[in-house]
Amino acid sequence: MQGVDRLDQICARFSLADGHSFKRWHKKLGLALIDVARANAYLTRKLAVNMSKERDPHRAFVTELISELLSGKWKEAPSERQMFYTDTSSGEDVPEQASPSSTVWIAGGNGDTRNTGSPQKCCSAVASKHFYTDMNRKRRKCVVCRWEGRYATEVTDVGVLHNVCLCQSVHVSNKPYTCPQTTWTCWEKYHRFYLPNKLFSSTGKVRTSSPLCKLKREQQEHNGNANDTDTGDTVVSSRRTAVRAIAL
Repeated sequence: MQGVDRLDQICARFSLADGHSFKRWHKKLGLALIDVARANAYLTRKLAVNMSKERDPHRAFVTELISELLSGKWKEAPSERQMFYTDTSSGEDVPEQASPSSTVWIAGGNGDTRNTGSPQKCCSAVASKHFYTDMNRKRRKCVVCRWEGRYATEVTDVGVLHNVCLCQSVHVSNKPYTCPQTTWTCWEKYHRFYLPNKLFSSTGKVRTSSPLCKLKREQQEHNGNANDTDTGDTVVSSRRTAVRAIAL
């Protein structure tokens, strides 16, 4: 009974069958079978991979599963026939091909992921218009464009792992608190520069305690003081001109 109760608890969380009602019973049964398959996949993943470092391993597994379904990465998974007939003793790696239809960023990857001991997290890019409707168009704006002080475009992709909207355009910025690379897109700047420097939080908001944010604040204060000085000099010179005109 303990195993059955535990399976029911896992199936009840993020359940498809409990959240939908149909007049035809076989549709609800189909969703219940999907819940059972998802629970079995999660339990198998826990046996194969150490997920103790995850704060919520079940949620992390479901998020990764959704990102792979949306990005089409599930098409690259080996079939049961290929896994059955693969000779593991030969040491030959199964050739894998990256998906050309989606942008994928691997957390902590160095370009060679064939000899990794455990699967790595992938941040897949999905069109933001599929996530946010026209009523929430402001949430589609690129967070990197907004940070670097230019017009934030709404034609962006959502990074499923980090839940942020990023564009695939190349923009050059010479400000000291922005990315110095001139050939990177906003997607690459976020994952390869701003994310390692801890500028953005897990929800996509700017950390006010980050060094880049402090540098931007100092730059704005310096520019503000310079503008105030120029304005004061202009007012004094105009007053002197007025006094001279009256004296004449």
